[in-house]
Amino acid sequence: MRRGVLLFIIVACCTFCDISVCAAQNLSGLWGGNFGEIAVSDRNGRIEGRLVKSTGLCGFAEGELILQGDYFEDTIIGKLKMCQSGGDECGPAIWADAVLLCSDSGRLMSGTASSNKNKCPLKGFSGHAGIVLKKLKDIDIREIEKQKAEMLRLPGPAATPGSYDPRAAIRRKATPEQAQLLKAKEKLEISNFEEARKIFEDVLAEDPHNATALYGIGVSYYGRQELDKAMQFYRKALAKDPNLGIVYYNMACIYALKSKKQLALEYLKISVMNGFAPENTMAQDPDLKSLHGDPAYEEILKGEF
Repeated sequence: MRRGVLLFIIVACCTFCDISVCAAQNLSGLWGGNFGEIAVSDRNGRIEGRLVKSTGLCGFAEGELILQGDYFEDTIIGKLKMCQSGGDECGPAIWADAVLLCSDSGRLMSGTASSNKNKCPLKGFSGHAGIVLKKLKDIDIREIEKQKAEMLRLPGPAATPGSYDPRAAIRRKATPEQAQLLKAKEKLEISNFEEARKIFEDVLAEDPHNATALYGIGVSYYGRQELDKAMQFYRKALAKDPNLGIVYYNMACIYALKSKKQLALEYLKISVMNGFAPENTMAQDPDLKSLHGDPAYEEILKGEF
């Protein structure tokens, strides 16, 4: 797990879901996202999503299957159909690997998707690399075709695209909020987790939607090896901003520490594919020790997936 990456996030930025809660929620219903309105069926944890009303983003036909997968605990692991930007020379739409975190009592899916088969950038993200799907209606799957969804409003502000550059702190003066976050980051670096958490909580008191502060609180709990509390705040941070890439890697670390190998591998894979994982130190990260020797882990380290 990397604490230092918090600095990158702070400079650029800006309903807990208990594990059992999401698993208990049936996700069948009408969902909205950048592709349009999607009829999702949840049959004993097997997820399928078909386009009901398109925004025209990728030219998918109504009734076309664009989401499929399974969910474990609070995470959907599967595939999302995405088109490529750039015209016909880029090739057809592809199925991208997707990891979607369930939150807000089963009414929000947020995560990311990636593929090593696309020739051009994929289309359909909310921000730089995030995927957000919001449940519009709790209705029986058979009724979806007959009912019109309300206007979709994706939660939170649009994420800032591009990479996190720590040199930006030199180029421009930090806002008061950023100054607080930087101060909290310094406390984390010297393992003063309680003081850091208090600063992050003060930021949240002024801005309850601040994903970086939520992530920072998670890191402070991780520092005290309170892994369940850390995971709760990581989930909440991703629900607010699925572009907060390092969180995927940190969640992979916690799943590995808890010997939940499948979830650890999937979160690690998606973090590597999106450039979120610290590849130069990943092989030496003690949090991932339980994955050592697993063929899937070795493939991820080599980028062979």
